[in-house]
Amino acid sequence: MGGMEFRLPVQQWPHLPGIRWIVPQAWDVRRDDTTTFESLQLAFTDVLASCDAVITKPGYGMFTEAACNGVPVCT
Repeated sequence: MGGMEFRLPVQQWPHLPGIRWIVPQAWDVRRDDTTTFESLQLAFTDVLASCDAVITKPGYGMFTEAACNGVPVCT
């Protein structure tokens, strides 16, 4: 959720087989199916391009990056 202090309720989401959530370290999510973005030590575009989909707010920046990298967007 670039540009906004907005925390998704990841702690309450169901565990889904084969799904790994990448979240900001500042969210302090403690689940075995999450990885912090910072721990990957990759550029944002590399992480995005490696994802199967991205959950985001509507905004031209993320939509453009996702489109350029062929990543589906959920809003």
